[in-house]
Parts: sequence; C-alpha cells; structure tokens
Amino acid sequence: MKQFVCFLVLSFSFFVPANAQVGGGGAWRTLEPMPSARQEISTAVLNGKIYVIAGFTSTGASTNTVEVYDPTTNSWTSAAPIPILTNHNNAAVAAGKLYTFGGTSNRTFLYNPQNNTWADVAPMNFQHGNTAAVGVIDDKIYVAGGNGGAMTERELEVYDPVANTWTVLVPMNVARNHTSGGVIDDKFYVVGGRGSTNAPTALEVYDPQTNAWTTLAPMPTARSGIGVGVVNGKLWVFGGEIPQIHAEVEVYNPISNSWRRLPDMPTPKHGIWATTIGNKIYIPAGAVVQGLGATNINEVFTVANKTADYDGDGKTDLSVFRAGNWFVLQSLDSSVRAVQFGLSSDTITPGDFDGDNRTDFAVFRNGTWFVLQSSSNTFLAFQFGLSTDKPVAADFDGDARTDIAVYRNGFWFIQG
Repeated sequence: MKQFVCFLVLSFSFFVPANAQVGGGGAWRTLEPMPSARQEISTAVLNGKIYVIAGFTSTGASTNTVEVYDPTTNSWTSAAPIPILTNHNNAAVAAGKLYTFGGTSNRTFLYNPQNNTWADVAPMNFQHGNTAAVGVIDDKIYVAGGNGGAMTERELEVYDPVANTWTVLVPMNVARNHTSGGVIDDKFYVVGGRGSTNAPTALEVYDPQTNAWTTLAPMPTARSGIGVGVVNGKLWVFGGEIPQIHAEVEVYNPISNSWRRLPDMPTPKHGIWATTIGNKIYIPAGAVVQGLGATNINEVFTVANKTADYDGDGKTDLSVFRAGNWFVLQSLDSSVRAVQFGLSSDTITPGDFDGDNRTDFAVFRNGTWFVLQSSSNTFLAFQFGLSTDKPVAADFDGDARTDIAVYRNGFWFIQG
C-alpha cells in the first residue's frame, strides 16, 4: 500500500537558523557536540545511526571509545568499546554488519548490536594504519593504502563477510596514507593523502571487474587527513592538512573527470571521517589545529539537489518545454537534446525520480504523473492527486530522489 504524508499549512516564513551556513552546493549546520573530543577516528552508519570509533584524544592518547549519533534525535549514546586502544583505524558496514579494522594492528572486529559486543573475525593481510581508504561494493569491503609493517602504502585488499576472508588485489598506482575514498557506480575512488610526492592531489579509481586502477584528474588542493562522502554520484572532499589545516570543499564529477571548488567548511578540520546518509554528509570530531588538537564539534553538510541537470555534470542546463517537446542545452558538451514527452496542456514536473543524478523529464496530467526515467529510458505512469491539485515534486526526505507531492487547499500530500 502506498503511503503519504499530509501537512496543513497555516502560515509560513523562510529563515536560516543561526547555526546554519548556506553556500554553493549546499548548507552547513552545527549539531549536538560529540561527548568526547577525538581525532584520527573512523565512522560508519548502522541502522541509521553513526558510530564514531576510537582515535586520538587531544593529548595523543589512543582510545577504544565508541559513541553513537542518532540524526533523528540529534543526540549521542555510548556503545561498547572495541577490544583494543587504537587510532587512524578504519570502519565500514557490509551486509548490514559493522566492522572496524586496521590502525595500530591488522585485527578486524565485528559489532553485534543485539548484545552490544565486539568479536574478532579474520585479520587483514596488512595493517593499513594511519588511515586507509575504504569502500563497499556488493557487500564486500575494499581497503587501500595506509602503512605499518612492511607495507609499501599501495596495498589493496578486499574482505568477504560471507567467507570471512581477506584477499590481496592489485596495488594502487600511488603510495599513500591519511587518505580516503568512496564508491560510485561500483567503482572504488581513492583521493589525497601523504607518503609519496603525488599522494596529496592524486585521484585514482579501481574497477573490480578488471582488477585495475586508472589515474584521474588530480584534486586541486593538496591535502591529507580528509573526509570524503558520495552524494549524487559525485565525490565530495572536505578539510584536511598539509602543511596547514584546510577548510576547502571540492567536488569531483566522474562524468566530466573534473573538479569544482565550493565555499569552505565552517570549521577547518583534519583527522576526520565523513559519513553519508541520503544527501547529508556528517563530519563529527577531528582536529581543529595542525597536528594534535581534537575537537567534539559535530557538523553536517546537506547537498543541494540541483534542478534541471539533465546530463548529470552538476550544472543546471537551459531547457524549454514547447507543445509536448523538451529542448535541453546540455552544459556538459553544449549539444542540444530534443525529446518528445507529454502534451502541450501538461504541467511539467522535472526531477531526479530514479536517483541516478540526472533530471528526468516528467509531467502531471489530471492527477496522473508521467516520468521518463533517465536511468533506463523507460517511463512510469501512476495516479497521485486530483486534476485540480498543484504538483510540487521535491526531495522532501533527503534521500537524493525527487518525491511525488501535490498541494491542495492548504494541505501538502507527499507520497511515501
């Protein structure tokens, strides 16, 4: 059964909260501080909650502390500490299970939320200390870079939770630690870091299908100790250091193999780990000065969903609707695209309904929605609303997909 949310609008105003900063690409908001100040942490999302694991205190002492942030209540709780004191460790959720690994040892721990305990599983082949890059593809955890023992800082291995095994894969092109990464379209991107000449700006991508790395456009700002999130099929890079502390926010678009600069983050930080939920990127804790300087500041960046980005390059495209025809001047290559979809009497309602980071052609007609999905070039038709309603499609729940909604006589109806 389809669900909807109904709101009665009595009055309204538009405002920006005192603790929010709005800039290009999205908006920042300060959240409830973390109970403890830590840096060189790792984080991961389990059941909608963010686990912040281990790291340094402001004096450089390793910890085993685990604190849990609930975005729905803007509050913190504690979870069982991990079995060892560590820092610069790594974390990921695969197949619905939370793991932390590396740092000061090659041990891997699995968290059981039912009884709030940690247990050893298969150890890694390498230590991957001083923060590696981590990505999850098909419920397998990929870990690249870091150092410790006899590592060259190029090592890549993958963990299979079903088999409980780590397998060594082809190494990266660039040696690095204090790095980070993310997954886009089942490919593992690794960016920034230190440990070799090119590491601070280097971007490369691993394809599990070919077991090969490809070098991509370098990041404009050289840095390590960064946080990376993936939203709308793009790589968002925050903060870092080398040699000074950084506040830069830069976004990589894999379609155009290009970077763009956004306004700085409100609190320059390094030793961070970014966590993505929908179109929100959470950055708790970290260090606010070069070297040791742990903080408990907790901030979130909400990525603005661009309208009319039909080619997925992160820029709004000029477009017109005329007699059932759409004409789009694509900013990616300056070509003009013409598509027949809809009737001249329809109300146009474009948006990213299928979540592929491209705007879909869509119209509203007599209470029925028609959507041409850019991901498959197929169309959907479904009824939601009355012929007299006003369509107000938007991303109301922050999952980076456009939601179906109508406005009627002071009420908003949003399809769940």
